[in-house]
Order: sequence, then C-alpha cells, then structure tokens
Amino acid sequence: HVWVDATDGKIVSAKPAFWSVDGWVYEENPLDGEVVSVPLVLNEGALRLNGRFVWSSHCIDWTIDPRPFGVRICHDWRQLAKADPQGDFFSPPDEGTLEDLFAEVNAFHHADRFAEWFATEFGLKTPNMQIFTGFPMTNAFFGDFDGNGARDLSFGVTDDGFNFAHDSDVVIHEYGHAIVQQLAGNLSMGADHLGVDWTPGALNEGVADTFALLMHPDGLVGESMSRSSRWDVAIRDLRSDRVCPDDLASQVHTSGQIWGSMAWNLIEDPLVGPDIVQELMVAAVSTWDEDVDWPTAAQSLLDAADQLVRVGWIDADSRDAVEQHVLATG
Repeated sequence: HVWVDATDGKIVSAKPAFWSVDGWVYEENPLDGEVVSVPLVLNEGALRLNGRFVWSSHCIDWTIDPRPFGVRICHDWRQLAKADPQGDFFSPPDEGTLEDLFAEVNAFHHADRFAEWFATEFGLKTPNMQIFTGFPMTNAFFGDFDGNGARDLSFGVTDDGFNFAHDSDVVIHEYGHAIVQQLAGNLSMGADHLGVDWTPGALNEGVADTFALLMHPDGLVGESMSRSSRWDVAIRDLRSDRVCPDDLASQVHTSGQIWGSMAWNLIEDPLVGPDIVQELMVAAVSTWDEDVDWPTAAQSLLDAADQLVRVGWIDADSRDAVEQHVLATG
C-alpha cells in the first residue's frame, strides 16, 4: 500500500500488505508430473495459508450423509499447513490420507491464482472464502460446509483415496461457482406446472467448467480423477458435441455439458478463441438471473458478441462463428 500526495505526486509512505513465500504444488494435476515450487501470496507475516482471496484449512470433525441432499457439515476445522522456519510451505503430497497438508497448499494456490486473474481481467473480487480439505467424501463443492452462513470451497477425498484438492481444474471449477453467484445470483433449480427445472443449475455447472477450460485449454475437466474407479478419462470430457434436447438430463452436471462442450468448440475455433470466450461468458452471465433458461442464455451470448462487434473488439466473421456454435447446440 502506497500513499501518494495528491498535489505534488510524492510518496508519503508505503508498507507491504502481502508477502510472497514459496510452496510445492502441481502445475495442473498429479498426471502432469512432479510438484513444482511456486510463489504463494499471503497476508503480511502470515504463518498459515491466509491470503487476499482465500484461506486454507482442514476439516477435522464432520457429519456426512452420502445420499442426495443428505446432511453434510464440518463441525470443526484447523489450519494444519504451517510455514517452515524460512516461511515456506514445502509439504509433499500424501494423497490417500486425510491429513495431507499438501492439499491445503495446492487448493490455496490455484484458487488464489484464478481469483487474481479474474479480479485483474474483470475488476470483480469475491468475498474472502475459506477452503476445506481432508474429509472423506467423493465430491467437491461450493457451499456452506461449516454452517456459518458464508459459502466456502470444499474438496473431499474419494473412497478409493484420491484427493480433489490435487486437481487444479476442480479448484477452478468450484471457485467458478463463486464467480457465477457474484454475477448472477444463486443458480440452482426452479419449478413450474411441468415440474422441476434444472436449467439454472446446469448453466451454472457449464460456466464453471468453462472457467476451468479457459485456464487449462485441453477439453477435459478433472482428468487426474480418472485414476479413481468412478471416472474414465476425466470428471467431464467436453471434447464431444452435446445438443439440446438430446443431452438434457435431470442432473445439472450432465446437462451442463451442453454449455461446456459449446464453450470448448468456441475456444478451439480460430475465429473465436479463449480471449473472446472469456469476454463473452462474463458479459452473458452478468445478464442472467435465477430464472435463466436455455434460449435466454443462448441469446445473451449473441448479444454479447454483437456488443463486441459494436466496440470493434471482434469482427463480423468472429460474431458469425459464435452464432454457428450456439445454433449447433440446439
């Protein structure tokens, strides 16, 4: 933080607000190689993983009902990862155990990195969020795990010993839900005279997947979790086309692949690409509300493309490519 005299431009005083230490993480996930040392940006003087956007912890006492809509609550938590005498966080991966300190560091780094990217690109900062790791649950989620009224990011360990916090796609996906909430509110499910409508939740999942694709453009979300018996290639493989209504299902992650696969096609298209896709996504989602449906979401992308043409950011060929990919999804 620097204080500058408004009349003559001289620096009056300055002091650090954050400091950088190092820690071991996976660049993307355990399938990509060994751990690497990266800078971790922490609050000044922090000896635990407390940062500008997130802070990391371990859930050490929980109640978890694995059934759909079952009770899931963390009763107690601790920040187990702590700095060594040099201030660094060099905890080796100990995947398969609930006491894996590396999970705290890896989740912190990738959530902080994505949050910093989003704040720099779009000027939007989410409230500082807690990260929970180290509990037995084949899931990761954005929700209020400890019941304190504030949403957090939680990464469980599968029943066959694989840690969601070790895969950066999963971390970015869950933080992506926080971005969607800031832009559009709580997109989950609705109902009308025809029954339950999962569309808002499916679009929420599709956009969160898109953020992971933008950070790691390979068409796969959570590929390291394919080591678990639950998935084959990745948690979601978005390289295949999905269309509406053929690929709709009463499950938000499945239906959300329609949006995610369209986003991947846009990212791969040389007339569009990731820089345009990120602008389209944020502009479109910022117009949504809790009643968003598929036609509204599609039109919001086209409206965003039209606006980019008007300001000279893309040309008509790029705009037409966007429309073709939208129409191809049905």
